Amino acid sequence: MPVGSVQAADENCDALVGPEPWLILFTEKYPGAACVAVGVHQDLQIWNKGTESLTVEWLGRTIDIESDYNYETGPIGNVLEPGRYLLEASPYQAPDLHVVDPDESPSAQTELTLDEFGGIQLGMTVAGATEAFGHPIAVDPNLAPGPDCWQAVVVGDPYSPIFTVDGDGNSDSVISAITTFYPLDSPRTSSDPNITWGCDDH
Repeated sequence: MPVGSVQAADENCDALVGPEPWLILFTEKYPGAACVAVGVHQDLQIWNKGTESLTVEWLGRTIDIESDYNYETGPIGNVLEPGRYLLEASPYQAPDLHVVDPDESPSAQTELTLDEFGGIQLGMTVAGATEAFGHPIAVDPNLAPGPDCWQAVVVGDPYSPIFTVDGDGNSDSVISAITTFYPLDSPRTSSDPNITWGCDDH
C-alpha cells in the first residue's frame, strides 16, 4: 500500500494509513513533511526507490537496502513506544517517525459495526462523514488512482480506516465500504452491495 499524503493537523506529519504502509526514500532531501505519523499496529515498509544502495539506522543496527528493495519493521509498537524518533538514512533523507498513542486517536477508539463507524454510515458522502465523525475525512489520491475508485481517510490519523468511495474523488463522493485495521489481529470490512463500487473493476 503506498504512502498516504494527508497531513496530520497538529504535528506537521504525514499520516501513514493501512497495515503495511510504504515509506519511500529516493532523494537527498525527503520531499514530504518533516515527519510521518505511524500507529503501533503498522508494519512499516521502508523502500529504497533511488538508484544507490541505502543504509538506515534502525534500533542500533545498520540496515542495508538495495535499490528497489525494502525493509519491513514489523509492528512498530513491538519495538517503539509512542513518541517522536529520528530516522537516520543515507544517501537519501528520511523523515522522523512519530509513533502515535492509540489513546490519542479518534479512529482507534471507534468500533466498526455492520454499517457504521462512529456515526459514518455506508452511503454517506465524504462531506457528510466529516460532519458525522467530527474530524476531517478526505480523499487521498495516492491510495487509489480513480477515476471511479477512490479511498478516503481520517485526516492525520494513522489508525484511520480506509473508506472506499465512489464518484469524482471530491467531497460529494459516496462511501461504499469501510475497512478497519486496528487492532491488527481483527481487520474488518463493512460494505453495501446496493452501492455501485467502482473499485470492483480495479
